[in-house]
Amino acid sequence: MKKVLSVAMASAMVLGMGANAFAIQYSTGTNDTAEWPSNFKFEGQLFVTDKDGNIVKEASTALNTQKSVNFEPGDTIWMPLYADNQKVYGVVGGNTDEQKEVAATTISLKATDKTALEGEVELDASGNPKAFKYTDNVNKVVYYYNMAVPSVAEGWRTAQITTAYTTLNGVKNTSGLAALQETKNVTAPASADVSIQVVKNASGVIEFHVGSGYRTAVLQRGQSFTGANLYFDATTGYYAASDVVLPLTYEMCEQAVGTAKLNSVMAGTPDSGANYTIANAVNKTTYTTALKSGVAVYAELPKVAGKDLSEGTVVDGKLEDSIQSIVNTVAHGHYTGNIDKNWSINLIEKSTGVAELIEKAELYKATAADVTSYGKYSNEVVANGVYLKITLEDEWKTTSSETLKYYVYIADNKAKDHKTNEVWVSGKYENTDYEWVNFDWTNDASRSKLWKVHDDENGVAVFDFADKAFFSVKMYGGETMYLDLETAYDKAIAGEMDAEADSFYKFTGSNANFARTGELIIVSDDSSLVPYQIDEDGNFVAVDAEYVENYAVAHTNKKVNGFVFNTKQLGNYVLSTEELGEEEEVTEEPTTEEPVVEEPVVEEPVVEETNKPNPNTGAEDFVGLAVSLAVVSVAAAGALALKK
Repeated sequence: MKKVLSVAMASAMVLGMGANAFAIQYSTGTNDTAEWPSNFKFEGQLFVTDKDGNIVKEASTALNTQKSVNFEPGDTIWMPLYADNQKVYGVVGGNTDEQKEVAATTISLKATDKTALEGEVELDASGNPKAFKYTDNVNKVVYYYNMAVPSVAEGWRTAQITTAYTTLNGVKNTSGLAALQETKNVTAPASADVSIQVVKNASGVIEFHVGSGYRTAVLQRGQSFTGANLYFDATTGYYAASDVVLPLTYEMCEQAVGTAKLNSVMAGTPDSGANYTIANAVNKTTYTTALKSGVAVYAELPKVAGKDLSEGTVVDGKLEDSIQSIVNTVAHGHYTGNIDKNWSINLIEKSTGVAELIEKAELYKATAADVTSYGKYSNEVVANGVYLKITLEDEWKTTSSETLKYYVYIADNKAKDHKTNEVWVSGKYENTDYEWVNFDWTNDASRSKLWKVHDDENGVAVFDFADKAFFSVKMYGGETMYLDLETAYDKAIAGEMDAEADSFYKFTGSNANFARTGELIIVSDDSSLVPYQIDEDGNFVAVDAEYVENYAVAHTNKKVNGFVFNTKQLGNYVLSTEELGEEEEVTEEPTTEEPVVEEPVVEEPVVEETNKPNPNTGAEDFVGLAVSLAVVSVAAAGALALKK
């Protein structure tokens, strides 16, 4: 799902306050001092990093443009600041390829006595492994044996294999290549001829002797032959276990030899030994050698040392070598100076749906680690560059899309005319961490997540909250629901009870209100406990629940014990060790009020205001909004949590 991120100059906007809008002013949290920079303003391209600190490469956009990007919980928006006559810093060294140590191990690889294909190791005439490489894609290591160090891509490591040997059925081979091979036959598509000799036997009957070598077939009139071993391969010395393509008949042999020769033999002229052939009569079988099935190459992979993350070092001045030359100042570029203690961040959030999507705002100076990590993706990341970082809440328990919108500028509290341009940022957010509801299987609700129903589906859904609770409810196409169960022991609530609390079951999220009543079972093996619901006012409301044993959960093979009851909304529950006492109603005696004698009102003289009101234009400027909302100055070191 795409979200539209818009950035533009607020001075061109007509700003109206929404129900959720509020203004807040942050101090920088530093003790540094700095002169107000010349032409100090937001400029260039903002970029976004996710909650894991990875840059979202496709989510950068220039000011005064609109671009579709993804906003996710925990994202941080980096807004660069520019000024005139700024010093340029560089980073020497550094890498982001932090890698763990890889333990030594022995692996088995496929062997071949032919030219090696991908993933195979070729054997030499002695049956030993030739040079080969093995790639570990998980740990990004290329191992090599009996060869020069291979070249690898950035972020990969190499390691030399010193021990590799050939095995047969797990036993190391020392008998050469022949001991690892066997002869196999391979039927080729080509066919072979069958040789025929004419013989007049002692009984005066003509016979055809079919075949060659030591194996022949004898055919007499009326006979046919479809046997095997008719072809002798003189190269290999093996008889072919081949089949005749067509039944070999006496008549076929007569036709091959010819009538004249047959008559001559019948008349007493012996066959001169010349052979006659029946072309393509059998499939020719050839023989070759191949490795036995139990042959493999064992390689002992050495331990590979880990590689620590190196941030590098920020340096100033002029860096020169044969490749690059970096000037030490630019006429206008990223602001790289100090952050003055009197500067402030003035921000108004006007997000819709959810009142507050911003967790904190801070002025931040980029480190060498930032440049090493993000510099390859964005030209906006420079050493010592100053950025306004807006960090979004890392968890939004909402089922619908929200609009993040804020207006911001930087000002010097000591000088009224020192302020940057006023910029607004607006982004469309929709929770993308969701899962489709399954009506045939139990839905794993062991972690908080958003659930959605396909538009063309409906049915009874069963949610399993890590075997601590189960909820079965009818859901309809297009329905969405955020579900999260917290079972931490709440000491504050337990302290308000006049009995001991055994366990808590808090379904968080204000939207866990289903269209139909469902069946909730809170799992417990103690039937003596008493379930209560804690309402919004903190009152304990008795739950009309039944304790059941061996309760069969739908779509599973589970049977559990616990308290089962019906509800449309998943709330906040506690299992008490005993029934809680009810407060007694106190009936107060009616009292007679004394009559009140009103004093005469003395009107104060009206003081006429000397300032004339501004004409009502229907628009408010940015600074006016900030002042009218009673800006609060919050001084704290580091990042500040956002509060109304």
